Amino acid sequence: MLTAFIPFSDDFHVFGAKGSLWVMRGDPAAGGIIDAISYSVGIVGPKAWCQGPQGEFYFLSTDGLYRLPPGATARPEPLSPGKIPEELVRLNPATHDILLEWDDEQKGVHIYLTPRDPIADLYMLE
Repeated sequence: MLTAFIPFSDDFHVFGAKGSLWVMRGDPAAGGIIDAISYSVGIVGPKAWCQGPQGEFYFLSTDGLYRLPPGATARPEPLSPGKIPEELVRLNPATHDILLEWDDEQKGVHIYLTPRDPIADLYMLE
């Protein structure tokens, strides 16, 4: 199931699922291609990513924070083994809204978690 769609440029877009990452290069109706970036690392939610100053992109997966180099031309690089708080490992996107944002001043990624209100979610379904 698709968890995130990242429109980086007219040249490529990244699709994230919970356990995989894909890149679409060009227009699929005009010979564009879709390639797998990873079959084991994915993005936990639709806003659980941000772009860095050099065109790289950061995202939260089920086992931590990752970096994908500019152009999505290499495998995701784990940034947080042994560093990320346990609360962010195996985080359930059904119970929290997750947002990542790049901070130019501190040169790092902020991870924001907002607990979901299950009652409000029920009303939204009606």
